[in-house]
Order: sequence, then C-alpha cells, then structure tokens
Amino acid sequence: MAISNYRITGLDNGHVTFEYKNRDTNQKEQERIEAVEFIRRFLLHVLP
Repeated sequence: MAISNYRITGLDNGHVTFEYKNRDTNQKEQERIEAVEFIRRFLLHVLP
C-alpha cells in the first residue's frame, strides 16, 4: 500500500491527518495519528 501526497490532509502539532478508504463501508474516512506512528507505518512498506 502506498500513500499519495493528496491523501495527506493535515500536519500540525506533531500529528498527521490522512484520508483512506474503509473497505467495510466503502467510504472515505480520515485518521489523525502522531507523526512518529505515521512514519513507522510508512516504513513497514520500505524494502530493506
């Protein structure tokens, strides 16, 4: 899974807000998480 720049909707006070599509409801949703957690999740998809 990748994330495009347009899906990142906010960055403030050490938090990242991004949009994603909920597979259960087929609706777009937003999630706000700490920047460190965002980077951790992103790096899970980087090959060693």
